[in-house]
Amino acid sequence: MALKDLLVYLDSRSDRSPEHLRLGADLARRHHACLTALYVREWSPTQLAHRRTAELAGRPLAEVEQIDDAVEDSIDQSAREMRSALERLAAQYGIDTEWRMVDAEAMTVLPQHARYADLCIFGAEKHAVSTSAGYRF
Repeated sequence: MALKDLLVYLDSRSDRSPEHLRLGADLARRHHACLTALYVREWSPTQLAHRRTAELAGRPLAEVEQIDDAVEDSIDQSAREMRSALERLAAQYGIDTEWRMVDAEAMTVLPQHARYADLCIFGAEKHAVSTSAGYRF
């Protein structure tokens, strides 16, 4: 089976997204495929809890807005870094890429985008104790 369209899910909450992106770029190079990077702009549970705590504590609206702005800036910075990494890998590996960024819940939007890809790369919530695949690039 030929792989033509690869999708890699990038998450601002995961420190493994750059690793997944490199894996996707290597597979795209090996299979002459297009790599699509899907960046989902989603708040982490910790960020949401921090905001809820500020609201429940009756913090002034300006303080809650500062929390919102800080989280959004963090997500945007992560998106810029991932997009830059995608562009570097595209140039390095000589592959076709596409950048997609959406504001949604990952568990809702990821299946919609994955439906149109031959292979999807995304991380698990919990890390496996060991891997049997032994993939190297």
